[in-house]
Amino acid sequence: MRHLLLAALAGSHVLCAQVLEAQVASGASFTSAPPATDSARQLHAALPPLASAQPAGVIVPGMPMAHVVSVTRTAPHFVRLTAAAVGVSAVVSLADEPIMRQIARLRSPDGAMQKSSNVVAASLGSALPLSLGAVMWAGGAMAGNDFVQHVGVESTQAVLLSGALTIGIKGLVGRSRPNASPDDPDQYYPGGGFRDASRASFPSGHTSSAFAVATVLSKEMSARYPAHRWLIRAALYGAAGSVGLARMYQNAHWPSDVVTGAALGTLSGLQSLSWHRGSR
Repeated sequence: MRHLLLAALAGSHVLCAQVLEAQVASGASFTSAPPATDSARQLHAALPPLASAQPAGVIVPGMPMAHVVSVTRTAPHFVRLTAAAVGVSAVVSLADEPIMRQIARLRSPDGAMQKSSNVVAASLGSALPLSLGAVMWAGGAMAGNDFVQHVGVESTQAVLLSGALTIGIKGLVGRSRPNASPDDPDQYYPGGGFRDASRASFPSGHTSSAFAVATVLSKEMSARYPAHRWLIRAALYGAAGSVGLARMYQNAHWPSDVVTGAALGTLSGLQSLSWHRGSR
């Protein structure tokens, strides 16, 4: 069941990527072709052009041209990376059960590692990602710091995007958490993740949000402080990775859940950055 599901997801993503690339390559236009009959041509000539119905620079109601172009340009790349992430997750899923057995041997309900995992998951993977973006957004606006405000906007959008995707996938896939099916990573209840939290294991939402923020901060801060980019990346992605490890230690997620969550958060961060490319 697990391998069939992941293979279907990967195939659909590859197909979408091919369709999107074909549309972009063909230069699909938003204008309509003239009608074939004489009476239809007269009516068509009397009507204003389709493009004039929208303000200058806008081809989709309420969406600026730059935003539409950004989405069109990055969509095929986003879908290809998503397909690759699904493939990696499928490979990792083969080792879900043995990895969790090894982690179980290290687990101590009242030990220091358990307490540390609780702190890491509750702070870095839960409240912090969204609140950090909102605080930076508001603080930068009040202080007149365009860089901080801009990074706050990007971080907030990345977390919201990753959250929406994660919730949707969790609900549809309906995978049981390891604490609900300790020795069977292949228990799926399609649609059950919307109703039962114990069946919302795939992917890891804590990991997804942590990597979404880490991606935005890593890209922006590395560009601002290039001499320290390796230290910045190591610190941010290390912190995000610790969230995934904490969730596995808590017996809340399988390794493939964490890998997919990390990929989903990273892609959401990159997509948010692409939306704002050239806006400063």
